[in-house]
Amino acid sequence: MKTKITIKDIAREAGVSIATVSYVLNNKTEERISEETRKKVLQIINLLNYTPNKSAKALASNKNGSIAVYLPSDVTPLKRAEQLHFLHIFANVLKNYDYHLTLLCPDDFSQVDNSDAIICYDVSKEEFSKLGNNNFIPLLAVDCIIDDPLFFQVLFDYEKLLSDTNTYFAGEEFIFASFEVVNVKLKTMLEKLFPHMVFLQSVKDFKALYGKNVLVTEDTLYQLLKEDCNIYYQPSATNNKIQKLYECIELAMGRVQITSHNILV
Repeated sequence: MKTKITIKDIAREAGVSIATVSYVLNNKTEERISEETRKKVLQIINLLNYTPNKSAKALASNKNGSIAVYLPSDVTPLKRAEQLHFLHIFANVLKNYDYHLTLLCPDDFSQVDNSDAIICYDVSKEEFSKLGNNNFIPLLAVDCIIDDPLFFQVLFDYEKLLSDTNTYFAGEEFIFASFEVVNVKLKTMLEKLFPHMVFLQSVKDFKALYGKNVLVTEDTLYQLLKEDCNIYYQPSATNNKIQKLYECIELAMGRVQITSHNILV
């Protein structure tokens, strides 16, 4: 049976201490390790097949191959279903770039280890700030308004949505139906932009919409209402939007300076 390679073997072959190997494996940039030593350790890791080649490549590029997602916990079962829909699309896009998705524990704002970035989906400004105060990896907002030029926020282009919906219904009155929105700034903006905005808590709220012109952007809501309303569906969670989110992750990780961090899709 092939002998299992250990961290001691890596240290011996590279001519460094076990601590140095540990620092390299865990990307401890605060430790003073020369680039030459770091590359040598990674070469030995690959040579001895200490980790799969894919993982070693991630180490060499200072990437962990994981994107963390934080979701608000105090939501209705219907809202939770829409969160899962978003996660499904997000995970499918990430796998194309050799990333996997890590779901953070609700109401836990401690430092996130072993992830390259944190995505906050429809969170409050307070929750976003708590995560930001405890983490030094890129933090991005999706479907929530943070209004901080230091952070990317990827948001539906609601002004375009309003125009498209007016065209679809030929100027007739319509209702924009949505599950409850956690982010207060986004909720306030929607209420100001759309004359008839309703936030649904449960299935019993659906009856007031039956037979009417209804705009929805959530897949879960569309599936539940499409037989009973004159519905216009413009999905918020799309591959195009998630692709744009991934591009923002790459820009944030690379510390690339751009004109605006407010991305409308």
